[in-house]
Amino acid sequence: MKAELAELEAQHEALLAALDGNDVAAIERASTDLAVSLQALEGFNSWVADPELKLAAERIGRLAEAAMMRVNVLGDRARRRAESLAAMRGQPTPSVYTR
Repeated sequence: MKAELAELEAQHEALLAALDGNDVAAIERASTDLAVSLQALEGFNSWVADPELKLAAERIGRLAEAAMMRVNVLGDRARRRAESLAAMRGQPTPSVYTR
């Protein structure tokens, strides 16, 4: 199980690097790889009983939160760009996804 959690942690770090680099292809690859790693752990819940595994899971949770924040920032930037472009063209603000 330690190997699977280490792989999941590595996949989260790869996703963070891709998000930080604004590399769409790398983001897609990292997202796919992360999904595969998550599927390998599906249904596993005995990590709570092992303090070392619990710490690893908590680290991974913090990485997941960091990725979510980056995705939100990138989404907000894209929304602001779309609004700015629409304003320059004299058009109404485009309808985009909001939280």
